[in-house]
Amino acid sequence: MQKKLVLAALAACVSAGAASAGPIGAGKAQLAAQLGVDAAAYSVADLIALDVARRDNDQLAERFILNGTGKAAAKRSAATVGRNQLAASLGVSAADYTLPELVSMLPAGDD
Repeated sequence: MQKKLVLAALAACVSAGAASAGPIGAGKAQLAAQLGVDAAAYSVADLIALDVARRDNDQLAERFILNGTGKAAAKRSAATVGRNQLAASLGVSAADYTLPELVSMLPAGDD
């Protein structure tokens, strides 16, 4: 349990200031190589989560990460669902508008 907390804290520290499209650091490349995955395809947090999942023999978590349905994909999916729901509530097509455009269409509240 303590190892998981340390790894989670390390992941948060490493990924907090790093741009997702930035260059691949030596540590990230080494961890990805140890795990047998492409460093460019995963965030440092995902790599650490994959390492923990494998150490804990958590096959469900491992498949979740490897199938590209990790945190980033889950956030994109949630954003898409939310955008679709907002567009439907406004009676417009989500494909025709960005999220900020949809939000700007919301009626003003009673202040």
